[in-house]
Amino acid sequence: MANSSYDLDDILNEVKKRREENEAKIKGSLQPPEKETEESPSDEPEEYSETPAEQAENAQESEALQENAPEEAENSFFRQTEQTEEESPAQEATLSDSAVQDKPENTDQTQTEEEEHSVDLLALSEQSSAGQSASYAAHGKKSSQKWHKTKTGKICIFVIVFLCAAIIAAGIYGYFFINNALDRVTDNDTHREANLEQWTGMDVLKESFDPIYEDGRANISSYRDMVKKWYYNGTPASSTHVLNVLLIGEDTRDEEIEETGYRADSAIVASVNVDTGEIILTSILRDCYAYWETTEGDESTGQFGKINGAMSTGGLNCYIDCVEHMFKINIDNYVLVNFDSFESIVDTLGGVTVNLTRAEIREINNHQKTYNHVTIEGEPGELELDGRQALAYCRIRHIDGDDVRADRQKTVLLQLFKKMKSASTIKTTEVATDLLPYVKTGFSKSEILSIGKYAMSHGWLDYETVTYTAPTNETKPDGTVVTTCKGGTNYGAWVWKVDYPLCSQIVQNKIYGKTNIELAEKRPKFLELSNY
Repeated sequence: MANSSYDLDDILNEVKKRREENEAKIKGSLQPPEKETEESPSDEPEEYSETPAEQAENAQESEALQENAPEEAENSFFRQTEQTEEESPAQEATLSDSAVQDKPENTDQTQTEEEEHSVDLLALSEQSSAGQSASYAAHGKKSSQKWHKTKTGKICIFVIVFLCAAIIAAGIYGYFFINNALDRVTDNDTHREANLEQWTGMDVLKESFDPIYEDGRANISSYRDMVKKWYYNGTPASSTHVLNVLLIGEDTRDEEIEETGYRADSAIVASVNVDTGEIILTSILRDCYAYWETTEGDESTGQFGKINGAMSTGGLNCYIDCVEHMFKINIDNYVLVNFDSFESIVDTLGGVTVNLTRAEIREINNHQKTYNHVTIEGEPGELELDGRQALAYCRIRHIDGDDVRADRQKTVLLQLFKKMKSASTIKTTEVATDLLPYVKTGFSKSEILSIGKYAMSHGWLDYETVTYTAPTNETKPDGTVVTTCKGGTNYGAWVWKVDYPLCSQIVQNKIYGKTNIELAEKRPKFLELSNY
């Protein structure tokens, strides 16, 4: 007999069924089943009449079955699920000739008998556990039926298959969601700029740090002369181990992202350095006095002004060129964000906690028109702000300078970074859904997916976040002040006059960990230079 055994309740039920059939045959009340014999293996079964001799044999078979019920029923039940079986000697001695004749001799006969004696698994599963315990005690061992053929096994398999189908469906939906979302933020026919190269990964190191020599004071006639010469001096540094993305906050409330005609209200260079494991956020002060060409390569189109004016006069590509040439860092790509998205992101993440001063609260509450009719209630200190309040906080501009305003923006941005790191997948998806309608980028879809995969596999979320403002005046541990800028009214407006060679050297060291800028031995004193 085969090694497999079955639930004894199932076997006993089968025995009971066979006994009832045999008793019915003896009484002549039950017609014999249609079946093929060895002499007539044709497809159409022949009808026959039961003789007294056959009745006697059936009676003998019934008695034998009652005596050997468990073993015979097990064999009969096993024949329903297996096409071949080894009969034990004891069973061969017990079975009558007619019982032996019922044994299938070919595949067709086996299928016929399986249909005649099929078992309802749902009905079998409803037998009492008490009967099972008695059967186990009688036979001294537990059923070892194959798990995947039991009711429980089949249900489990169904659940697994269903979950797999659901995961596949979710993956397909996720693909279309991501694909459609990226279609909205990427439009490479119009948004990929001429000076942006395809992202090729960060594993292989390729650098460009050709030396840049500052002009000495003897070669500089005025501050504007210094700024213009610095724009054309040398090539911005680059490294494949550093990814620089210019994050631009657009100064507009329109729903559509515009690349021309608007000033960049805020700009942050987000730099990912895989060598140091840092993400450096460098705020570029929008009031820096700078130079740019509205048409790249055409010096006759050059002009001066606040650095964010490069976008309004020359477009996005002009603005990127200006940031690159003034600070000598390569910008790999950009992300242009409408301010409406900022409010939505803050609200989706549940707000931000900010330490507000009395002057900041008063500034927002006393200038309702300037800050979109936002009111902040509470005493100075840590306050929970919603999206509209956080945006008003970031836009405060009358009580201090542009550098403090940039610090407020970075304060809120860091809070959002922290919340995103601990956010669930669902919450992250909500943020992405809210953000995407207000974003444009020069990255292609394939680049975004490649960078995202690379970021996850290399643990960018665990990188330390470092903030810096360019330009800024720093005080060294020994008390020495490093002056890179001075704010004031010049050229008919309030601007930052910047010591670009020194400031660029500091920015490069912050982002790349090294610099290619060599300062002149006799440096121009930018604060003493005339404006013209």
